[in-house]
Amino acid sequence: MQRGDPVTFFFSDIEGSTRAAAALGARFVEELDAHRRVVRAAFAEAGGQEVSTAGDSFFAVFTDAAAALSAAVTVQRDLESAGRRATLRARIGVHTGHALRVGDDYVGLDVHRAARIADAGHGGQILVSESARDSLAGSLPDGISLVDLGRHRLKDVGPERIWQVAGAGLPTGPFPALRSLEAHPTNLPVDATDLVDRELERAALRSLVLSAPLVVVTGPGGIGKTRLALAVARSLVPQQADGVFYLDLTSTPDANQVLSALIELLGLRVGADEEPLAGLLDRLRNRDLLIVMDTADRVADLADLVAAIASACPRVHVLVTSRSRLHVAAEREYQLAALASEAAIELYLARARAIRPGFELDGASRAAVARLVARLDRIPLAIELAAARSRLLTPAALLDRLERRLPALGEASRDAPDRQRTLQATIAWSCELLASPERSLFEQLGVLEGSFDFEAIEAIVDVPDDGDVAVILESLVDRSLVASDPDDAGQPRFRLLGPMREFALDALRSSGAEGGARERHAAYWSAVIRREAAALDQEASLEAILRMGREEPNVHQALAWTLESQPETGAELIASLGRYWRLRGRVAEGLMWLERAADSGTSLSPKARADVLFWKGALEDDARRPTAAAASLTAALALRRELGDERGIARALNSLGIVTRSQGDLDGAERMLQESIDQAEAVGDRRGVAMALSNLGIVAEDRDRHALAAEYMARALEIDRELGGAYVIVGTANLGITLIRAGRVDDGIARLREALPGIAELEDADLVVETLVGLAEATLAREDPQAAARLALAAEALADTERRPLHPTDQRKLERLILDATAPLPAGESAALRAEARAIELAGGLALAANALAADGPSRA
Repeated sequence: MQRGDPVTFFFSDIEGSTRAAAALGARFVEELDAHRRVVRAAFAEAGGQEVSTAGDSFFAVFTDAAAALSAAVTVQRDLESAGRRATLRARIGVHTGHALRVGDDYVGLDVHRAARIADAGHGGQILVSESARDSLAGSLPDGISLVDLGRHRLKDVGPERIWQVAGAGLPTGPFPALRSLEAHPTNLPVDATDLVDRELERAALRSLVLSAPLVVVTGPGGIGKTRLALAVARSLVPQQADGVFYLDLTSTPDANQVLSALIELLGLRVGADEEPLAGLLDRLRNRDLLIVMDTADRVADLADLVAAIASACPRVHVLVTSRSRLHVAAEREYQLAALASEAAIELYLARARAIRPGFELDGASRAAVARLVARLDRIPLAIELAAARSRLLTPAALLDRLERRLPALGEASRDAPDRQRTLQATIAWSCELLASPERSLFEQLGVLEGSFDFEAIEAIVDVPDDGDVAVILESLVDRSLVASDPDDAGQPRFRLLGPMREFALDALRSSGAEGGARERHAAYWSAVIRREAAALDQEASLEAILRMGREEPNVHQALAWTLESQPETGAELIASLGRYWRLRGRVAEGLMWLERAADSGTSLSPKARADVLFWKGALEDDARRPTAAAASLTAALALRRELGDERGIARALNSLGIVTRSQGDLDGAERMLQESIDQAEAVGDRRGVAMALSNLGIVAEDRDRHALAAEYMARALEIDRELGGAYVIVGTANLGITLIRAGRVDDGIARLREALPGIAELEDADLVVETLVGLAEATLAREDPQAAARLALAAEALADTERRPLHPTDQRKLERLILDATAPLPAGESAALRAEARAIELAGGLALAANALAADGPSRA
């Protein structure tokens, strides 16, 4: 291992290669081969050394930056001239720095920096670091220039100033923003309309947020708390190194759900054996972060959660909107008042112009608008509702109707309750102007939470046979009673603002129609849950996971309503989501719902209770609570035996076998897993057979019977391939690792190389750790202790950073592997490898695996 003169690193890959492979089918292999020929020809011409390739990616080293840049320009020009831009688009990163050379490989922070620069780009781009630019001084090829893209923070390697290469024959874009942390530092929603005025309030709130750990913006509904908080949060994005994040609390009725949502929103890895709040606080303790929590007054017991964050995380700021204070010692309250008179008039004018371009006020109409906004207590939402009618009514006509409709509140200063009555009256007036079908649909939408699509609306609302839901909905959107925003795919999703939903629900209750709407809501979402749960059960569908995540607010509402009104059905639905919570790593949330269902007690049928206890036990095992897991699964198994549920018996035996293995009883585990296979085969449950065979393979490995383990894994994979889905990826990786342990290293490497793209898609930390361990064993078998130590130490570190503790047996094996790999190495070298491993994260672990799985197998010193 040696550190020499600086070199220039070249990283490239194909943007969206997975999508391209799906679109091109068999032609993808031909296109990929042509792409590789172009890249390798450029390396040969410029004198670069190809270090590794994996799939569609390349890593090369050049003795100087000019040669690396020349190769990058040649690649992009040749791909552009060959017309491949529409199919396979390369993104390239160039960076000059130092690295440790280990045999034919290079390791170190500058290697990771070069890879991160390439990752930040888009197909057709060449990105150059500051050090590479400095090395290029005066040596740019003719016609080539560097465009300064500014300073960007790159994941795990910190800030970097980046330039884009431009010139004749190169793709011209336009390119999206770089995929740096600055490009995606926040999930703050984009307002469809600008915040009018409020400059003084914005400055005051911004100053308060910067000086206090917890700020609560208070005021009545419709006063503009959310919009002001979001405007301030956007202005603070550049100052929060770890991001600014927004959490809408309208669909999270208790603090436990807020905690789960916050952990997921921030992308934190909290171990299944950790208490969620302690895990959250531990991860946030040293982060520079702003969290916006909107509509906190709807959440019970939120004060304790935000107080804990404010107390334990000194660099985290929390900005809350609420109709009242949280009564937490650390909070600073900012009371938001109504708009000033001129600002209220400007708001009306801005919203009216959005409906009637060119709309202007003369003296008389301006006076009417001044009286109108005063009559509306200068409440922004009430003004926007009135302005939505300006297509049909003049300001004077609007004022006349409002004077006759609104309650006489007097001319004195109004307190919050009065302002709330004004807003309610304005919404009521807006609804009175609706036709009966419009008003009915608006009220029924009150049962929907968060955002929802048109399919959900059609399923839940009850309109006359001749009513066109799309036309009615469009009218409500035009009147600002329903908001419409596109999702990531550009499809419309709809939502009701808080005051609108409250009004709609109140009206629905008064009409006596709430029960029917709730039943339709529960029926629709129950069908969604069953459909997506079936997809997850059959093939662990990633698409189903994403769809369920998007619909969680309404799913939660349906679960709660159904469990209360129909405990049996509610418990069935909750149990059907067990795999969803498990696949998403949402163990604490899943256990919370399953425990609620289990508490239904004797009201549940044996079948529903068995399903609830089964998934409760499975998640308890994930939480490293084997005793509790064994009790739940044993009870589930007994119930399923009483019911004669052969498929259920097989699945329960499989899970109980896993727990029994966790408790160290390999004989008992083996018996249960074999019985599971027999039961599953008897009822034709092929997926169940594959699961139990795979677990039998794990038990055989525990006994060091690797050839037998490989046989079990191969049989499991054969079934997985027959059935399809994500299980194929897991099964292929498991077989690869087992083959390595059985001494069939080349075969095992081939399987892992086949599985790696899918492993990257799944982003399953457990599987990445297992893959690194298998590769470490392979490199050690090939007498490369240095490479084995790097992989094994990375696996150990990744399991720690991702909070995925290994099974005790697996942990002991890994510790033995690390000892065997590091024993032949000098102490300084082992220490350097340990230091390198401590910086590992999921993407780095995948990159390390990809390098080890290069075309000629694990690298050798």
